Amino acid sequence: MVSAREHALKLRACKDSTDGELFVIARTEALIAGYSLEEALDRGEAYAEAGADAILIHSKEKTPDQIVEFAGRWTRSTPLVAVPTTYDTITAAISASSGIASSSSRTTGLRAAIRAIETAYARLLPAGRACVLMATTRQHAERLRSRRRQRPGGERTQVPARPRSERPAF
Repeated sequence: MVSAREHALKLRACKDSTDGELFVIARTEALIAGYSLEEALDRGEAYAEAGADAILIHSKEKTPDQIVEFAGRWTRSTPLVAVPTTYDTITAAISASSGIASSSSRTTGLRAAIRAIETAYARLLPAGRACVLMATTRQHAERLRSRRRQRPGGERTQVPARPRSERPAF
């Protein structure tokens, strides 16, 4: 990891070269790299001083405690951004009350998709054939079609299956 001073100089050069037209979120990896909370705060201070528009703080802990403590000790007006990848139990209310202006969960959907793919292959590979997955997919589709949908007038109706000719080809 480069020194806080070196990173701050890069941030300053970035801000100066864009005449302030670029919104810079400076990410400190101090906690991820195993440095102390003090080091993370010092780095955040240096980045804010260099002109960062926001400070992104990240942790590999399973709880949001480190991030909440960082936010509680943050004294600058520069907003904080968190990435709750490993501490996914934090709520928007806790984030806001801690002083975290924004949270980024962009990879959450991707992680869920990867987990679903891994689960599918875990069933497919031992069987050695795709019919194992196709049977599961058909069962799921049948369950969806058999669910009842509530109509505005209170009448319950069966959701009709689409004719095979109208189904998308994959």
